[in-house]
Amino acid sequence: AQADPGHPLLVWVHLFEPHEPYEPAPGYRRGNEPEQRYDGEVAAADDAAGQLIELFRSKRPGGTVIVTADHGEEFGDHGGHHHGTTLFDEQVRVPLLWSSPGQVASRRIASPAQLVDIAPTLLSALGIPRDPRMRGSDLSALLRGAPENPRLRAFASIEELRMLSDGQHKLVCETAEGLCRLYDLRAD
Repeated sequence: AQADPGHPLLVWVHLFEPHEPYEPAPGYRRGNEPEQRYDGEVAAADDAAGQLIELFRSKRPGGTVIVTADHGEEFGDHGGHHHGTTLFDEQVRVPLLWSSPGQVASRRIASPAQLVDIAPTLLSALGIPRDPRMRGSDLSALLRGAPENPRLRAFASIEELRMLSDGQHKLVCETAEGLCRLYDLRAD
């Protein structure tokens, strides 16, 4: 509210919930099981994010809004619990929503993206050269409506596990044992 309408502005908001211990506010309770309590915290965060975005849009109707998360949660789906324990989609696949009214048409993009892609994409949108050592891909062409990029990959790692995905296939390797598993994400 204090920034002049034409003044450049960056607003960073980090909602810590949902995180364990899952203790949603009474109006968001979904039950007593861990996954139900987590769902309640997700609902509360979704409501808070919606209110913040509505307020931001009232002040900056054309401003870019990016919504994402650092990880998902697993509730025994593949033998893991919480986060940081496996590289299955429950833990590593997160939302990435990019809204730039009048500049980016609404659509769903299937190409994999990573959180490290956000900074180079923002720099490109602002016309700021990126440092050549910066990791991540510039997703500007995709946001402008270019065809999906079959060369985009997503990488993740925890402890001795490494993952590489092209959006259709996922390779998960255990470096200590030299074992890899390849998943067809559409079939598996």
